[in-house]
Amino acid sequence: MRCGFLTYLVAFSLMALGVVLLLMNIGVVDLDFHKAWHYFYPLLFLIVGLKWLIDYFRNQGGSL
Repeated sequence: MRCGFLTYLVAFSLMALGVVLLLMNIGVVDLDFHKAWHYFYPLLFLIVGLKWLIDYFRNQGGSL
């Protein structure tokens, strides 16, 4: 069974979110999610765009 890029992206995102929430609960990091969201969502677009660009140059084509 082959796992796709989207599966890895979702898994990594969930792990990162869990780490951030844990650090917030123990008081190491103080983030306001309304401010942090403005940094996270452009990064998601960048990652998906890079994935499509890499697939194009590898001649795999297709989409997620």
